[in-house]
Amino acid sequence: MVNITPAIWLILFILEGDILSERIVIKTDGEIDLTIPKDFEEYDNNFDIYLHDTDTYVGNIWFDEGFDPEFTKYFGNIGYEIKEKYRGNNYAFKAVSLIKSIMLEDDVKVMLFSINKDNMASRHIAQKLGAKILCHRLPPKNHKLYNLGNEEIIIYKYDLEKKGKTK
Repeated sequence: MVNITPAIWLILFILEGDILSERIVIKTDGEIDLTIPKDFEEYDNNFDIYLHDTDTYVGNIWFDEGFDPEFTKYFGNIGYEIKEKYRGNNYAFKAVSLIKSIMLEDDVKVMLFSINKDNMASRHIAQKLGAKILCHRLPPKNHKLYNLGNEEIIIYKYDLEKKGKTK
C-alpha cells in the first residue's frame, strides 16, 4: 500500500497508469485504513474504510467543506456507513477520529453530525467524540429527509480545533 497525504492525490491522478490500481491509504491507525475509493472520478472527500493491510472493506466515510449552508443545516458535514456485519467494532468512531486531521487540512473547523433521533449507535459515536447537541430539527415537508421518514434529527457539533483527547 502507498501512504500519502490528500494533497498528493492530484499528482497520482495526473500520472494515471498502474499506480492507481493499488489502494491508496490516506490515513491509518494500524487497525483501519482510510483509502481513496477505487472507483473515484475526482477526489471529493469520500473515503473507503478497510481493515488495515487487508482487502476487507468495512464501509465508507465522507465530509463536506460546508460551502452550502442549506445542505449542512440538515445533512451535517460528515457521514459514514459501516457494513452491518462489521458494526459494533468501533470502526465508525475510529474513522471519524482519523478524518479530523484531513478536515482541518481542508480548513474545515467543525464537524456537524445529522443523526436520526432513534439512531443510538451514531449518537453514541458523536458523544464519545465529545460533540455536543447543537439543536433538534424536523426537516421541512419539501426536504429529502422529510420524505425519508419525517423524523426529527439531532445536530451534534464538534469543534475540530478543540484541544484535548477523545474518549
